[in-house]
Amino acid sequence: MELTFVSRFLPSQTAAHKTSIPIAALDINSNKTHAILAGKEILKTVHVSDGKVTEDFNLRSAIVSYSSAHASQQAETASQQREFLPATDVRWSHGHYDNIIATAAINGRMALYDVNSGNSRVALAWIHEHSGQVNKLDFDPFLGSLLLSAGQDKTVRLWDIREPKAVKFSKQFYPRTPVRDARWSPRDGVEFAICTDAGVVQKWDIRNPSAPKLSINGHEKACYAIDWHPDGIHVISGGADKHIRVWDFQNENRRQKPVFQMKAPQAVRNIR
Repeated sequence: MELTFVSRFLPSQTAAHKTSIPIAALDINSNKTHAILAGKEILKTVHVSDGKVTEDFNLRSAIVSYSSAHASQQAETASQQREFLPATDVRWSHGHYDNIIATAAINGRMALYDVNSGNSRVALAWIHEHSGQVNKLDFDPFLGSLLLSAGQDKTVRLWDIREPKAVKFSKQFYPRTPVRDARWSPRDGVEFAICTDAGVVQKWDIRNPSAPKLSINGHEKACYAIDWHPDGIHVISGGADKHIRVWDFQNENRRQKPVFQMKAPQAVRNIR
């Protein structure tokens, strides 16, 4: 697979990086200098500078090498660690935690990695609390110490990573249907938005895990992706019904009409 970076300031300047391996997800660090690439058989960072993309740190190789070197002492642990490597989503934290990367796997597993560790103890935590595939992750936009995980097991879970080697499961939210995407509000540090297989778009407050603040039947089929406008008021969603819709999250009416909508030629799998 070829990955292409386009400069937002110099549209004519692009940089490509060929991996020859499928990439399921990527994220960019807060300094906009590196990207993390993740997939079934890839987990590495690349450096982007002066129109060039160069490989920086191959986390997957470091983890496999470390587990192989210690297989005789802890064979079962080494084997289990490899089960966490195939990734469906990846997120890079920021602020005091800009060395931490989180990944989600098909089998319900999650992991935290330290990109500043060199080639020794890359893995900080192995987490297996979801009973189904973890579809999406998102770090809070203010401190970077809270992590949301959205799962096929009909839950959204909140994690406190201030002690990465002893990450704490904080709260659990129950939308009652598989959750495809979850995104923190860019304006309010306690609110987040989700979308589900039932086509529902919801706003939640982490202080009240019992029920959403707003629930909209936004799509006729599964809603796959959701994102906030930088104003922290409007949310965009897209799904299997091929519709892209914008919602006003200040409007508490669950029967509200979309502020804007359009139809795509195919199902919308990702939207930003």
